[in-house]
Amino acid sequence: MARWIFACRGFIIPGVLVILAGCGNGTALEREGIAIQVPQEWEPMAVTTWPVPGTVLAAWRGPGRSSLVIYTSLAIPNPNRDALGVETYHRLVNLTGLKVNSPEKVIIDGNPAVRLDVEGPGSGDQFASSSTGKALAHEGSALEQTHRVLISIPRQGTTIHLVWHAPVTSVGGLKSAVDATLAGLRLRADRASQSDTY
Repeated sequence: MARWIFACRGFIIPGVLVILAGCGNGTALEREGIAIQVPQEWEPMAVTTWPVPGTVLAAWRGPGRSSLVIYTSLAIPNPNRDALGVETYHRLVNLTGLKVNSPEKVIIDGNPAVRLDVEGPGSGDQFASSSTGKALAHEGSALEQTHRVLISIPRQGTTIHLVWHAPVTSVGGLKSAVDATLAGLRLRADRASQSDTY
């Protein structure tokens, strides 16, 4: 079962929540031309729930302390997923305790994108803070190995990011949720063609 999010006003049919237009998370998603399908058991959360380096469009909490945040960051000149992948990899690999896989080229709804899988200390739904040079547990939680899936889609006007977190022990369920969500993701056509190909 799945939940379609277009904007805020919607209706319910058996097993599916269809969000069409109006307010809340959907307004931000629609403004960016994003239609997303999330598994039915994933519940919308406030956009301030998990910090990210950009403007949050929507957030969800999934089973077993998993999370999904969609956010945007500034566009990069001549959008190119190779350059974005290298820059993101080097930024993450220098953070305390993170194990970062090499960037993987992917296609998301016809758009060149980059995927990075990362493991490190966290609370399951997010990575721990490491500003002091060591991983620090968030208030009310204990450190545990956490898996991140980051999908970044460079476009002419902005860069779209989808970031999932889950405990390493729940990676199998996270993989299924990621695959299902990406299969249903739809993006408005970019203003110009991308500068790289698959």
